[in-house]
Amino acid sequence: MVARAPILLTGAPGAGKSRLAPALAAQLGLECVDLDARVAARAGMPVAALIQARGEPAFRALERELLEGILGLPAPCVVALGGGALVSTSLRRRALREAAVLRLDAPREVLLRRVVEGPPRPLVTSAKDPARALNELLDARDDGYAEAHLSLRSDGGDVAALAREAARALSAPLPLVVPSARGATACTSARCETLRPRGRGSSRGRRGCSA
Repeated sequence: MVARAPILLTGAPGAGKSRLAPALAAQLGLECVDLDARVAARAGMPVAALIQARGEPAFRALERELLEGILGLPAPCVVALGGGALVSTSLRRRALREAAVLRLDAPREVLLRRVVEGPPRPLVTSAKDPARALNELLDARDDGYAEAHLSLRSDGGDVAALAREAARALSAPLPLVVPSARGATACTSARCETLRPRGRGSSRGRRGCSA
């Protein structure tokens, strides 16, 4: 899997995607891509300035264009996504078909501290009440974040250890069925579909889920 598909790091703002990406890329011998940095380079301005000048829809459109370009490349890489890059269901499902989607997760108080202490994140830090803004953002996105092949806690401080843990997890076949708010989502190279839970005895297959 790692030799064939991009590895997409997804999760909430402050989850540590940009910190983990270069360490994981070095661990696997792959190129590291920061999607926000690519958006900023294409737009000629930082993401915060882009959103302020042109609005969030313009930012999302450029973000999607660049991510779709990465998904279309034959060479694998490790990609640190922005927190909202996979909010679109259609794009998230394509990512589940064509890439390895690894979610980073941390308690909300950890996310808030990192967001407040880190670089500007206009959807949260520009709000009058950043804690409330972050909670509302997570409430709206949590169902989408749940749709990932793998999920790791990232509230520890040892990035190298997290990179090793991620590399080990990625060395196994990706699950065919991933969690979703409505039960589970089954992905093949052709499509993704929602599966309704049938009871406690249901099982989860383990096989590749990349194009």
